[in-house]
Amino acid sequence: MWRREDTFPIKIGNVTIGGGNPIAVQSMTNTPTEDVVSTVSQIKRLERVGCELVRVAVPTKDSALKLGLIKRNVSIPIIADLHFDLSLGFIALEMGVDKIRINPGTVPNREILKKLVMEAKARNIPIRVGVNKGSLPDSYSKDKEGLVRCALDYVKLIEDWGYNNLVVSIKSSDPEETVEANKLLASHLRYPISLGVTEAGGGWRGIVKSSVGLALALKDGIGDTVRVSLTGDPVMEVKVAYEILRSLGLRSRGVNLIACPTCGRCQVDLESYYQEIESALEEVTIPIDVAVMGCSVNGPGEAKLADCGIAFGKDKAVFFIKGKIVGTFEPKEAIERLITFVKEEAERSGDENVSAFLLSTERDT
Repeated sequence: MWRREDTFPIKIGNVTIGGGNPIAVQSMTNTPTEDVVSTVSQIKRLERVGCELVRVAVPTKDSALKLGLIKRNVSIPIIADLHFDLSLGFIALEMGVDKIRINPGTVPNREILKKLVMEAKARNIPIRVGVNKGSLPDSYSKDKEGLVRCALDYVKLIEDWGYNNLVVSIKSSDPEETVEANKLLASHLRYPISLGVTEAGGGWRGIVKSSVGLALALKDGIGDTVRVSLTGDPVMEVKVAYEILRSLGLRSRGVNLIACPTCGRCQVDLESYYQEIESALEEVTIPIDVAVMGCSVNGPGEAKLADCGIAFGKDKAVFFIKGKIVGTFEPKEAIERLITFVKEEAERSGDENVSAFLLSTERDT
C-alpha cells in the first residue's frame, strides 16, 4: 500500500499535495456560483479559518463564466466541480481555475471528456477523478471493489490519453466502507488521494461519521487532502478537519482548547465561558494550548500544563501563563486576560488574521 509520503506531488495553484507535503484542508462552497458576491464572501470566511483549497459547483454557463472574477478576488486555489455538461469545463479552464473535478458517474460522453483532458493537459491543470457511491455508473458493483475499479478504469483511460497530472477520490456515506475502499485504492496507485466521507450529514452525526472515517484512513498513512462533508455552513467543515488532523498529530493550527466536561463540583457556567473564549479565538492561527477548567480536581494541573489557562472556582478564577500563576481574578476579568494574552502572542507570531482584528478594534475605539 502506498502511503502519503510515497504519492506523486501534484501542484494545485499555490498548494502542493502528495509526496509527503502537509495534508491540505479543503471545502466546497454552497452558494450559487453565479452570485459572485456571496461566493467570494463565503470563500473569504473559509480562508480565515484555514481552508487551503475550495471547490465550487459549475452547473451552468453563467456559473462557469463567473469563475474568473471569483478567482481574482480570493487567495486560495479554485476547483471547478463538473457534472453532466463537461463543455463547461472548457470555460472553467479559460477562466483560470486551478483544478477540475470530473465524476465518472456523470460523464455522458467520453469524446468530450477526452477533449477536456487534452485542454487541461495543454494548460497543465490537474484533474481529480472523483468517484462517489451515490453516482457510481451502473456497470460497477455497489461496493468497495466497484468504487475502486471505477476509479482505476478512468485513471487508466486518462493515462492512455497521455495525461497523469491526477488526483483521485472514492467516497461513500459509510465510514468503514470509505476506509476499506481507500486502502484498496492506495494499494493500486500513487496519485494523491482526496479523502472524505460523503453525505455524512449535519451536526454531531456528520462530525462523528467524518471523524471516524478520516481518522482511520489518515492513521494508516492514506490521504493527501481532506474534506469533511457536512450539511450546513462549510466553515464548520474546515474547523472539524483541522481538529481531526491536530488530534492525530498531522497538522497543528490554531487554538487547542482543553476543557473539562463539567460535573457536580463545577460552580460556574463553564459552558458559556468556554463558548465565549472559543468564539473570541476562532481566527487565531498559531498553535497554542488553552485550558478552560471548572473545578479544583484537574483544573489547576491542566491549566499549568497549557500555554495559558483558567481554573475556575466559585466567584473567582486563577489565571495561569506557562505554568505560573498570574493572579486570581473575577471570572470575566480572567477571561479577558486570557483572550488578550493569546491574541498578543498571535500578533507577535505574525498572525495576519489577529493583526487585522486588532487594527479594526483600534479604529473602532
